[in-house]
Amino acid sequence: MKQSLACFALLASLPLLVGFKFIDPPRAWHQNDLPLEYWVGDAQPAGLSQSDTLEGIEQSFQNWSDVPCSPLEANFAGEIDNDTSGFGRPDITLFTFDGGAKDDLGSGPLAATVTHSSNDVVTHNGQSFFRTTSMNIIYNEGLSWGMPEDIASPNCHNRYDWIGVTTHEIGHGYGLGHSCDDGEPCPDPILRWATMYWSVSSCNDSQQIPGEDDHAGINAIYGVSVDFEVEGDGDQASLVGGVPLTITVSVPEDFQGDQYSRYEWNFGDGTIQEQDADELTPVSHSYEEEGQYTISLLVEGQDEECGGFFEADQRKVGVVLACEEPQPEFGYQNLGEHRVQLENTSPLGAFGCITGFEWWVDGNEDSAQSSYEPTLSFDEPGTHSVTLRASGPGGSAEYTAEVIVTADADEGGCDCSSSGRVKGEPLPLLAALLLLAVRRRALRRS
Repeated sequence: MKQSLACFALLASLPLLVGFKFIDPPRAWHQNDLPLEYWVGDAQPAGLSQSDTLEGIEQSFQNWSDVPCSPLEANFAGEIDNDTSGFGRPDITLFTFDGGAKDDLGSGPLAATVTHSSNDVVTHNGQSFFRTTSMNIIYNEGLSWGMPEDIASPNCHNRYDWIGVTTHEIGHGYGLGHSCDDGEPCPDPILRWATMYWSVSSCNDSQQIPGEDDHAGINAIYGVSVDFEVEGDGDQASLVGGVPLTITVSVPEDFQGDQYSRYEWNFGDGTIQEQDADELTPVSHSYEEEGQYTISLLVEGQDEECGGFFEADQRKVGVVLACEEPQPEFGYQNLGEHRVQLENTSPLGAFGCITGFEWWVDGNEDSAQSSYEPTLSFDEPGTHSVTLRASGPGGSAEYTAEVIVTADADEGGCDCSSSGRVKGEPLPLLAALLLLAVRRRALRRS
C-alpha cells in the first residue's frame, strides 16, 4: 500500500508559492467507491463534546460536497474504539484523537492525514491517479478545540477551529496538497485564503469553507467526467467472438451538452475517429485482426464553473476480444516403455482466444481428455493417430498426426506438427464469455 502523510502545521502564516497541488504521488477516490464510509473514535477531543465532534466532521465532508461540480459524498459508519495504534489502517477511513499524553503528533501539527491507495490507476482529465482506498486522520488532543461559535467568541482562549482543520485534512484525504507550503513564496491572497493553505492560527475560522483555489483543485481531480456505452454491455456475446467482430459505442445523454465540444474515439487497434458534439451518433467499428482491445474516449469542452477548459478521458479495459479460428499443432517425444509426451505447439494468440484443448487417439472421441500436454501410455509399440482440438470464441479446429510409439526414449524428440489441419465445428462461447466477465468485474472492483 502507498502512504502519504500530510500535516496541518501549527506555525504562523508566511507568504508562500502558486496554486493547489496534488499529494505525491497523485491519488484519488474512484467515483464508483463513493460515497465513502468513515468511522470516528469514541473519545472526545479536548474542548468538544462527542456530538460536536461528529457534527463537525459531518459538516467538513459537506463542505467538499458543496464545491461546484464535486461528486464527493461521505456517510458516517459509526463510532469505534479510539485506539491510536490504528492510525494508518489501510482497511477503513478513520478519525482518531491522540489523547494528549500519548503525544503522537508532538507540539507542531494540529492534525495529520495518511492516505492509502492500491496500484490501480484512475485517469481523469489526462492525469493519472492511484486509486485511494482509505484516509486516516489523527488530531493533536494536546490542544483545545472549538466549534464555530467558540472560535468567533471573544472568549476563544486559543482554541483551534475544529471544522476548519477537519476540512483541511479531509482535503488531503481527497487528494489535495497545500495551496502553498512552508517556506515558499505565496504572493496571491487567493492561495493564502484557501482551506488547503499550510497553516492557521488559533481563533481563526478562515479555513472552514473551501475557496477558489480549493475548488480548482477538486475539479482537477474529480470535475467534469465522461462515460460511454459499448453495445452489449451485459451481453458479452457481442463483445467476444471471431473476426471480423463489430461493436457499437455511444455516449449517454448524461454526458452530452453545451459544455462538451469534441469527442475522440480510440478503438485500441490504431483506429481513431472524431465526432463533433452536434453530430453525436452511435459509432460502429469492426475488428479485423485477433486481439484484446481497450476502447477509450477523449472529450474536450468548456465549463467555467468547473475550471474552464477541460479534457476528460475514459477508457474501458479489455472490453473487446476478437478471435481468429484456432490453429492447433503438436509434436511428441517417446519417453520409453511405450509412453509418449505430447508437446502442444499451438499458437495461443490473444489471451482468452483459446479456452480449451481436447485430445483423443485413433478416432475414439469418446475417450477425449482435456489437458494442455498429456502423457499417453500404450500397451505395445506401433503407429497411432492422435487428434488435438482447440476451441475458443473464434470457433474450433482439429489437427491430426501419426504418432510412432517405441519402447525406447527418443534422443531428440519428433516434430510431428506438419500435417494438415481439419476444420471443426464452432463450439459454444460460454467458457470465453465467463472468463471475460470475471476479468471485467475484477477490473471494475480492484
